[in-house]
Amino acid sequence: MHGYRQDRGDDAAERRGPRGHHPKESGLCARFVDTEAQGTDEPDNSDHYEPRQIDRYQAADKDVRAHPSERTPSIEEVEYERHRYRNQRERGEQDGEDDQRRDTCRSANPRTGYLSCHDVECRSVAAAITNHPYPVRVKVSVSGLAAMWRGGVSRQAEDLRNVPVPQAGDFVGGVSVALVLIPQSLAYATIAGVPPYIGLFASALPLLAFSLVSSSPYLQTGPVALTSLLTAGALATTGAPEATPEYVALAAVLAIIVGFVRLAIGALRLGSIVYLMAEPVMIGFTSAAGIVIFSSQLPKAFGVEPPDWPNPLREAIWAIGHPGEWNIEAVLISVVTLVLMLKGRSVHRLFPGVLIAVILALAYSVATDYDGPIVGEIDAGFPALSLDLPWGEVGTLLVGGFVIALVGFAEPASIARTFANEEQSEWSSSREFFASGLANIVSGISGAFPVGGSFSRSSVNRFAGAQTRWSGAVTGLVVLGFLPFAGALERLPNAVLGAIVVGAVISLIKPKRLVWLWLRSPWQAALAWGTWLATLITPPNVERAVLFGVLLTVILHVMRRFHLETDDDAPSGELRLRARGLLWSVTTAKLASELVRSVEEDTGTGAVVLSLDRVTAIDSQIAKAIVEGSEAADAAGRSFRVVDAPYGAGPILEKMGVPTLEG
Repeated sequence: MHGYRQDRGDDAAERRGPRGHHPKESGLCARFVDTEAQGTDEPDNSDHYEPRQIDRYQAADKDVRAHPSERTPSIEEVEYERHRYRNQRERGEQDGEDDQRRDTCRSANPRTGYLSCHDVECRSVAAAITNHPYPVRVKVSVSGLAAMWRGGVSRQAEDLRNVPVPQAGDFVGGVSVALVLIPQSLAYATIAGVPPYIGLFASALPLLAFSLVSSSPYLQTGPVALTSLLTAGALATTGAPEATPEYVALAAVLAIIVGFVRLAIGALRLGSIVYLMAEPVMIGFTSAAGIVIFSSQLPKAFGVEPPDWPNPLREAIWAIGHPGEWNIEAVLISVVTLVLMLKGRSVHRLFPGVLIAVILALAYSVATDYDGPIVGEIDAGFPALSLDLPWGEVGTLLVGGFVIALVGFAEPASIARTFANEEQSEWSSSREFFASGLANIVSGISGAFPVGGSFSRSSVNRFAGAQTRWSGAVTGLVVLGFLPFAGALERLPNAVLGAIVVGAVISLIKPKRLVWLWLRSPWQAALAWGTWLATLITPPNVERAVLFGVLLTVILHVMRRFHLETDDDAPSGELRLRARGLLWSVTTAKLASELVRSVEEDTGTGAVVLSLDRVTAIDSQIAKAIVEGSEAADAAGRSFRVVDAPYGAGPILEKMGVPTLEG
């Protein structure tokens, strides 16, 4: 039970009154309503608290806050607890875990039925509502959002004070990750369209910032393939040539936008928003994105320069179709790199295949004066911190920044959640959003591009023995210390970078998941395959494929939910239909087709009656769909009328010749 717990000896609760804050002081809250009192089976009035009683309790709370030490449970409170406990018992909701979650969400005034959700760690308002047995309605206010922001920032500040003690395993894990990250950062920078050495900038200071507040001891941030691809797509809308100073500056602005979006989500403790991205959309996008990235690196692996086409698929097809142009040395370097990366894991999961491949390729290039494409000039040294950026392009990059902030966070969220579940530990999606936002802001200020969490590097960090988030700081310090010596990589063949990316993104291409989804649910498969196809045809603007997938999700969900019900209890010969689900412009075609089909398939001769009692409003498109049903009834020699129409619908339908009775 909630509220006062004298039976459990909670003296502190008795002294302070109910836990939390008063609803008016809580900001973003959700109020539940007793469904039994609103349904047809209304309970006895003695067990239901009327609004006037609630008002009396709210007035009493003013006295509670004025004299907190003198607070004692009242008869009404005891009665309320008895009433609520009985309802829970009747509904079979005495599960200890659910009860504990509801305890966490319960605000100071249990009698008003408010849930104070912004004080709950790792849980958004929607998640807290979902865990509550009552239907709810959410009340949002500016003051509530401000309170959530202050609470979130103060929580992160508290995390800064609660610094874990570094362990020996953190040093080993951090150094191990750095040896993988340095060559990977060069490769992923080329996907984003910036010079390779910018990837080193994105792997130094951002990791130090991330390690300050991250909740996962293993999660490693930095350049990743998927975020780099989305970055290239967002920057393509600006028209700036790749690898130019203007392009790099725009990438820094984009990183800051991504950072502030994630920072806001984390501070407002809305981390659960990451789960709103439909899984089929993510499956389709990541699989196709893997193909796009794979295709973009094939020319590098073959040592050729294809025509400058916007879609990497065309470049890959050209490279495969011109074997005479291949650089044999580049092909051999790529093959050796892939063998070391993929087969080295069978020797040991911490086998440094990437590092060995880079050392061998660099030594070969220097010793033989390799004439294939190489990394080229590297601006060795520490990054220059600056805010002198093209802020006028913020509007152009805003949509891309939002897409990267949400889609790019799906992978690190999955990583942290997986590790936490395996070790029965806790993690906070909101805190990870905050940490990632901080890392991206620092990345932008240091002249780099958006960063995200890496599954492969996080796994290396974990297997190497990392125990606290200090391992990420060690990685950042190692990369930072390497920057003055980065010029040693100027002779590194591009074929190595291409092979590194190819070996990393193979795991993203998972056709079996798409096939399995088709066998499991055709509707979800339609989302996945639709997003997959959109991703393949939209490069370089792949963020549009994500937006298309989200839009397709909404459309298919709405169309699937809408249907017409047939009333089996209708008088003999009469056809009674009821529209259920969301009825709007997207579902008008389905409404018209189902009306016509129902009339044509019915063998009766009586009237056709369409009930709109579940519809809140109609527009001209919906009216036209209803007219099609009316015309089908006329063709069958039957009358047609609409009943229980929403207010204002009568004049619209009657002008079109459809008899209507408003509800």
